[in-house]
Amino acid sequence: MSSDVSKLRLERDRFVGFAFSAAELLLELNEKLVVRYAAGALRNMTGLESGNLIGKSFLDLICEDDRAVVTFALKQIEAGGRLDPLKIRLAAADRTAVLGACRLPEQHKGYHITLGTTRVLTPKRSKGGKRDLDSGAWDGEGLTGMALSIAAESKEAGADDKLTLLHLQEMEQLKSRAKKNDVDDFVANTGGYLRANSVGGDAVGRLDDDKFGVVHQQNVKAEELAKKVSELSRVADPAKKGVNVKKQSIDLNAGDLTEEDVAKVLTYTIKTFAESPDETAGITSLSDGFDQLMADTLSRLSDLKKTVAGKEFTLVFQPIVDLKTRKVHHYEVLSRFGEGKNPYQVFSFAENIGLIEELDLAVSQNAIEVLRMRCESGEALQLAINISGRSMSSTIFVKALDKLIESLGPFRRNFLLEVTESAEISDLAKTNEILETFRSKGNRICLDDFGAGSSSFEYLQSLKVDFVKIDGAYVKKVTESPKDAAIIKAMVSLCKDLGVHTVGEMVETAEQAEKLKAMGVDFAQGWHFGKPQAQIPTTAAIGKKAKAAAG
Repeated sequence: MSSDVSKLRLERDRFVGFAFSAAELLLELNEKLVVRYAAGALRNMTGLESGNLIGKSFLDLICEDDRAVVTFALKQIEAGGRLDPLKIRLAAADRTAVLGACRLPEQHKGYHITLGTTRVLTPKRSKGGKRDLDSGAWDGEGLTGMALSIAAESKEAGADDKLTLLHLQEMEQLKSRAKKNDVDDFVANTGGYLRANSVGGDAVGRLDDDKFGVVHQQNVKAEELAKKVSELSRVADPAKKGVNVKKQSIDLNAGDLTEEDVAKVLTYTIKTFAESPDETAGITSLSDGFDQLMADTLSRLSDLKKTVAGKEFTLVFQPIVDLKTRKVHHYEVLSRFGEGKNPYQVFSFAENIGLIEELDLAVSQNAIEVLRMRCESGEALQLAINISGRSMSSTIFVKALDKLIESLGPFRRNFLLEVTESAEISDLAKTNEILETFRSKGNRICLDDFGAGSSSFEYLQSLKVDFVKIDGAYVKKVTESPKDAAIIKAMVSLCKDLGVHTVGEMVETAEQAEKLKAMGVDFAQGWHFGKPQAQIPTTAAIGKKAKAAAG
């Protein structure tokens, strides 16, 4: 008898050992997700003792943003089934944990839960990816990084994962029929449901109000994802019509594609789907996406070469105004490439494809011609041109640009250079030497979109500049957000200590202009002082308009 008891104890201890080797906390829940048994590192994981945990809803232990994910994940487990490891955030100290769960056969109604800090597949997100607060999903950039990391790890593990893109058609009609709270719940539940069915529990992106993307294992069917999202929408809809969910799945098997190629294909596919879902309809695999990307790239390349060679673009000019005098200090030169073409996308494509130097030179040449004619006619005009950081890294480009600027003769000082952060500068020391050469010849230098990128402060530390343009994302909220106002105030203080002038971007109201002036910002740019226009008015006329706008 004693021998049998010893064997039972040994078996018990063995299974307890197995359990705690995989997790720090073991829980048993009833069907309503209420805790009926708990063991392990209770205080460390939950902040509670065992006695305070029994009878408590398990969802109370979970960070509010992840409760929908956990609910959907647990409710989907069938009797005798288990949940793949799911990364979640706990309410206590906002800790991250790995959730494991199973449901024993029907006679053991409820759930057996493990919570641990054991590492699980955690895809790296790309630089700049952000959370959509309404759904808990990533934005398009974050999803791209997730999908790329999963594709790489799946290739090593021999797994067959998929990227499914969901277009929630008639979303606007749903918004017009349903209460805002019900629509908000629908979006949150959709994000939670998709995350619960994604690889690692976090490979979901909200690409637009009506578009989602989710990376999932092969056993998760796209049809079921679309069906469930449609069902959730009908719950929110008083007319019970809901939305029609159009789906598209892409096999993430990379095949012979390099990681760089996969990154380009995923970026292209996700971005194209967000802008025009029908254009990605033929993509069912990464190789399909690669073929379509190459065709599209060659077409755009041909178009861009034609644009650069024939200078098939127009220049527009937006005033930068002195906040003290309300007179125009200079104009920023902007480019327009015809109807339907986004200038930012054109320049970004030129950087990626290796034509940015040619495009920057073509725009600079046209701007210099405008400046020369106006200055020779007797007007004290100053223009600022945007130059890619990548162009500034090219010796050939720098020499060509310097030669163009030399043609201005005595008006060289009237030509300002704005260095953009759209492409990361690899050698800051070399770039600073180049900028210092331009400054020594009379050109002033401006650092664009300060605060928008992660490298802004490093650029300010390494590059000698005359102006810093404060990113409009802060300026737009300066009168409403104490936090954004404090950030701008800190930027202004730093720049004053460095002897650098500041320019506030995207100033749209008189209140914003006055707030910036009171905070010590020197100049401002935005629709409040003038939209970009093809013709530059005289300095006297724009100064009069600026003063009138100030009231």
